[in-house]
Amino acid sequence: MIRWIKIIISILIIISVKSCSEGCNCQDYEKNEVLLQRVSKGKMIVELIQVENGAFGTTAIIRTCDSKSNQIEEVSLRYEDRSIRIDKIEDGKIYLHHKYPEVDEVKFEDIALGEALINKDELKFKYILENKN
Repeated sequence: MIRWIKIIISILIIISVKSCSEGCNCQDYEKNEVLLQRVSKGKMIVELIQVENGAFGTTAIIRTCDSKSNQIEEVSLRYEDRSIRIDKIEDGKIYLHHKYPEVDEVKFEDIALGEALINKDELKFKYILENKN
C-alpha cells in the first residue's frame, strides 16, 4: 500500500512540473487548463489556473508573467477543494487566500507540489497564504 502511495505521489510531482524553455508564453493554455483568475500589478501579471489531471484529480498553477506575457515563474499547488484565490501582489510577495473552515493556518509547504516544494528557496516570489473564513 505504501509503495502505491509513493508511486502516485511521484506521478503527481512529475505531472505538476511543467518545463518551460526560453520564451514561454503566459497566454498559452493546455486543453486541460482553465484560467480562473488574473491579477495585475504594474508590469506583473499573476494567474490562477485550474488543471484537470483526470484520475489524479485537480491541481492549480500560479503563473507569474511580465507585461509582455513572458513567463517568470510557475508554481503548482494542490487544489482539491478549489478554495484558493489570489489576494494581492506586494513587494515580491504573492498573497493567496484560502477558505479551510476547520484549519486556521495553511502553510505554502502544505499545498505546494513539484519543484515549488522541493526547491522553495529558489523561487523568485514568496507565496503567503491567509485564511479568509
